[in-house]
This record gives sequence, C-alpha cells and structure tokens, in this order.
Amino acid sequence: MEAPSQSKSVVPQEALLFKNRLQEYAQKAGIPLPIYHTTIEGTPHAPMFRSAVIINGATYTSPNVFSHRKSSEMDAARIALLTLQLQIDEENCSLELEVIAWNSDCL
Repeated sequence: MEAPSQSKSVVPQEALLFKNRLQEYAQKAGIPLPIYHTTIEGTPHAPMFRSAVIINGATYTSPNVFSHRKSSEMDAARIALLTLQLQIDEENCSLELEVIAWNSDCL
C-alpha cells in the first residue's frame, strides 16, 4: 500500500524565474536587491496575500491576491520586470530617434 502523497501547489516553471530574474537585473545594474513586502487580506482561516516589491526606489504592487505568499511575491516581481522592460524599451526607442534625428541633421 502506498503512502498518501502530500499535495503541493503546482507553479509553472517560468513563474519561478521572476524573482530570480529581478534579482539578477539588480545585480547587473549595480542597484540594491529587491525588497518584498507582503500584506495579508481576507479572514484568518482563509488568508490571501498581496505583495509589493521595491527596487531602485520604485514600488511595484501586484493587483492580484494569492493563497500563498510565494505566489504573491512572484507576481509582484513579474509586474516589476514587465514595467522595467517597458521603460528600457522606451528609452532605447528614444535613443534611436535621437540618433536618427542627429544623422538627418548631418546630411
């Protein structure tokens, strides 16, 4: 007879990378490591967690609540990474436009 298996929440593999990727970003950028803050919402017998992450002076809060703290932190890291990526893309676009304008002035 087999022992009963303990249930574990299944988290997609790519979701496990959000906190790691955010920490790697901070290390490569030479900025302080992310700091996570989690609040508990809901009732004591059914707590729900919402997290925010602070990185480089900016706070990114997950709009979602989760039944596990780790999931809420992953979502906050995901929000931070998406926002940071958009900012980087916008900066690169601005730089490209400046180069194009500079090149056209030289012609």
